[in-house]
Amino acid sequence: MRTLIAGAALVMVAACGGGSDDSGDGEAGGAPEAPRVYDEADLIDHLDAKGSMDSYVNFDGTRCEVAVYLTSAGMVSLYADAGDVVATNPTRTAGVKVVSDNQATCHELFTEALADLP
Repeated sequence: MRTLIAGAALVMVAACGGGSDDSGDGEAGGAPEAPRVYDEADLIDHLDAKGSMDSYVNFDGTRCEVAVYLTSAGMVSLYADAGDVVATNPTRTAGVKVVSDNQATCHELFTEALADLP
């Protein structure tokens, strides 16, 4: 009977992942961290955007318009894959769709402004 109970316990431990997953680095195992999602207000504040209907940012006299604030990696991918001009932070988890007359310059300016977005 003891053998049966010990065997059942061993099967349960194996089915649950075999016990400890300690790799020695001090970090707990588990589910991967969820992707970062920003609020539109976070991006507006970070970029110091102005305007009510048409949002824009003035970069030392260069007016750059924003069509859409991209608040997640999924949104960034959706717009970029559609061929839109998109400026993002380095991790591509947030950005803006650029619709300014001077798109190349504004893309560069927005990319620089988003470079320090966490």
